[in-house]
Amino acid sequence: MRTVRVLISITAVLSGVVPAALALVDCDDVIADTTYQGGATTPFVGECDNKWSNLQPYIRPTQFDVGYAWVQRKVEKDYDNDDDAKADLEDAIPAVLGPGPSFYIVDSHHTLAALDYSGLNTKVTLNVICDWRSEDMDSFWEKMGDNGLTYLLTRPAGYPNVLPTERSADELPSAFAFNKTGGVFGNDQWRALAGFSRKYKSGDCSDYKYCDRCFIRDCDSSGASVPFIEYKWSYFMNLAQDDASEWPSSANQVSFFEAYAELPQSPVMGDIDVDQ
Repeated sequence: MRTVRVLISITAVLSGVVPAALALVDCDDVIADTTYQGGATTPFVGECDNKWSNLQPYIRPTQFDVGYAWVQRKVEKDYDNDDDAKADLEDAIPAVLGPGPSFYIVDSHHTLAALDYSGLNTKVTLNVICDWRSEDMDSFWEKMGDNGLTYLLTRPAGYPNVLPTERSADELPSAFAFNKTGGVFGNDQWRALAGFSRKYKSGDCSDYKYCDRCFIRDCDSSGASVPFIEYKWSYFMNLAQDDASEWPSSANQVSFFEAYAELPQSPVMGDIDVDQ
């Protein structure tokens, strides 16, 4: 089970409500504000599910970009058929129920992008960690930012290697779409690199296939997974490309830069060689 699911442990702190054990419900019913736990005024915290085609209109991103190469790798590896998709979607995706009401996902943008691109209509389970649907948009985004539940750094189009800068949350895409006819996300090659670096397999590993991975998804002091950890590593990699102080030697820095330059740079889904 992925560590993102431990985000439920912070629910009491974020929403002020200690979640009771709930049976899995239809996400449509959650959006419709059907009575839960004795009344519709009680915040909903827990898991709900629905087919992707029904759920997608209510999904909202909390980041501007995805790594196209990493999405394509997931499409090819995990979304060839419905059984593979079900296996990849076995764990619930954490989300905050916000104004609209809508589900603002705080992890797994690449997973849902791969699902949307594949054209499959697999059932998706959401883990609602906070119910802030009654907040106005300004208060909602303030809460999201204060709790580290957005990633607002992005780059201008055509400048893939400059350090990203922050944009306003109200500029985030107002819908979730990433399919063969178009999408709402920009391409972040450094985020794709972070994904491949974390999932790097080595035949030299005797006890764990990822023993040579670049980093692990660590937890904070409360035991909860750190949101957007791959993005934080991708920022560091991008920074280190031009910052000699991050390297033990200039030779290491040059070697990294040369290796990065050899990676596929195409921003077009379907044209990226993920095995290179």
